[in-house]
Amino acid sequence: AAIAYGIIGSPVKPSKALKTDWDDWIKVCDHDGLLDFYGLQELITKTFLLDGAVFVVKRIAKGVTGNPLRLQVLGVDQLATPMSGTAKVEHG
Repeated sequence: AAIAYGIIGSPVKPSKALKTDWDDWIKVCDHDGLLDFYGLQELITKTFLLDGAVFVVKRIAKGVTGNPLRLQVLGVDQLATPMSGTAKVEHG
């Protein structure tokens, strides 16, 4: 398995403050506010295995105290695709 139970991220040689910041951030890192960091890992893995691609967009949350970095997971079906050819526009 690419992601398994028991695998957790943590800073290398963390200070107490860095560990606290990490522990706080993993709870709120989802841009959509639904999952924690480990839930995002699972979503990213499932999306990649099902669709063959996944995009993770880094977002900065405005007005947030602490670390404002948020991650937004987008599947390939959520991306706009350009239209090919020309569009016929009718004026009424």
